[in-house]
Amino acid sequence: VGNLYINRPITGSLVSRQPFGGHRLSGIGRKAGGSGYLEQFMVEKIVTENTLRRGFAPTQ
Repeated sequence: VGNLYINRPITGSLVSRQPFGGHRLSGIGRKAGGSGYLEQFMVEKIVTENTLRRGFAPTQ
């Protein structure tokens, strides 16, 4: 189910060394809380906005 810590901080948990995850997913991933940890859960998307256009005229 995860890691349980009593009387110590949880910031040092090692995902690749301690059981973590779900069925057949234990021991993979980056160190919990480390740099780049959130990126494995994100999908990159580029959004652009034409700031020079005024009003509700349709784009060409």
